[in-house]
Amino acid sequence: MDEKKPLISIIVPVYNVEDYIEECLESLVKQTYKNLEIILIDDGSTDNSGEICDDYVLKDTRIKCFHQINQGVGAARNKGLEVAEGELIGFVDPDDYCDLEMFLEMYKSMKEDEADIVCCRWVTINRGLISGVSGYEFAEQKKILSNLDMAEFYVQSMDWPVWNKLLKKNVVKSIKFPEIRYNEDFFTVFQWLYNASKIVYINKPLYNYRILRKGSITENRDTVLMKNTLALEQLKLFEKN
Repeated sequence: MDEKKPLISIIVPVYNVEDYIEECLESLVKQTYKNLEIILIDDGSTDNSGEICDDYVLKDTRIKCFHQINQGVGAARNKGLEVAEGELIGFVDPDDYCDLEMFLEMYKSMKEDEADIVCCRWVTINRGLISGVSGYEFAEQKKILSNLDMAEFYVQSMDWPVWNKLLKKNVVKSIKFPEIRYNEDFFTVFQWLYNASKIVYINKPLYNYRILRKGSITENRDTVLMKNTLALEQLKLFEKN
């Protein structure tokens, strides 16, 4: 008999995404990796997003939905981590969607290489059109990195998202997202890397990231410069330890 695969908790913060949330949820319920817990945190949506989430709870027993007053994506993700029961943790944004093989492929890499974190590349979709593949680019099928290697890469490649990563729960530990409105993932990923001994990066786009949705915050040059400065400061801390 095959070893039972561990439960993966996928945390989805939801806010006013009625035009996109169904595509996102369909990409999760149809994953080839079936042992999933899909946690939806409705962060005070004022459109039909919350109702769509509740409908999906009735369709699939793996889905749980929690409603809260609007507090921002950091607070929503923290709520998801608080209730997550899985041994492994993933994050998906509600206006994006996943390749149907995403979590199976990432789990396989995590198991084969005994990794603490697995990352993948992603497709960027700009106003409905594919604008290219983003993330760490290299010649091999995958790279195996120590946390210091990954920290240096992180600074150079600007690979800051949480949604292209599968993490062991003990890596996330009690680290909370800062409850700020923007860039909350940037301040968190470095702490995860510090807790990890081995990181695997898959040279394959398994996530579809949508940008320029009405109301989205796009990165401007000042934001990128700010993040690079902070990333370099974090790298110094890695090197000291």
